[in-house]
Amino acid sequence: MLTRNITSERAKNIAKLPNVSLIQGSQDSQEDLHRALNGVWGAWVNTDGFTIGERNELFYGIRAYEIARHEKVQHYVYAATDYAVKDANWNEKYHWGHNDAKGRVADFILAQDQKGMTSSILRTGPYMNMLYDGMFVPQAQSDGSFVWANPASKNVTFLPKNFTNLFCLYRGRQVPSHRP
Repeated sequence: MLTRNITSERAKNIAKLPNVSLIQGSQDSQEDLHRALNGVWGAWVNTDGFTIGERNELFYGIRAYEIARHEKVQHYVYAATDYAVKDANWNEKYHWGHNDAKGRVADFILAQDQKGMTSSILRTGPYMNMLYDGMFVPQAQSDGSFVWANPASKNVTFLPKNFTNLFCLYRGRQVPSHRP
C-alpha cells in the first residue's frame, strides 16, 4: 500500500492484513507509483483529490492506470464517483471537481481494452455520515420539525462509509477465482 506515512495508525492497521506491504510515497509521484505497482498482481487505486486537487487527480489517476499497465498488473480496481457534470447533461451548476475528476478517470479506464489487465470500477455515492457532516443535513422547519429532502434527481443509495472497505476486502479475496 502506498501511503504518505507508514507509521500512521491507519497504515499500521492495514499492514496487519495478510499480504499487505507498506510503501512510503505519494500519489502524485510517478516514481512512487512505479515502486508501488511493480511486482503486484492487483491494485486497488483510490486517488485523493481533496489533497492534490482536481487537475492532479485527473492526471495522476490516468498515470496510475498507465503505470499499472506498464508494470504488468493483472487486475486494476479504481475507486470512482459519479461524473457529476456529465450526469447533469453538462450543467455547470453540478460541476464538482472531486467527483468529475474521478468520473473522467473512470471513463478513460473503461474505454481501454482489457487485454493484459482486467479493470474494474467501484463507484461509490454518498455515505451515511454525510447526513450529519453538513452535506445532507435535515432543515429545521418553523414548527420545530425537520425535513430531509434527497437532493438527487434519481434514486441514490446511502452507504455506510465502512461498507466500501468491507466490499473491497471481500472482492479482493474473490477476484482471482472469478477471472475470465
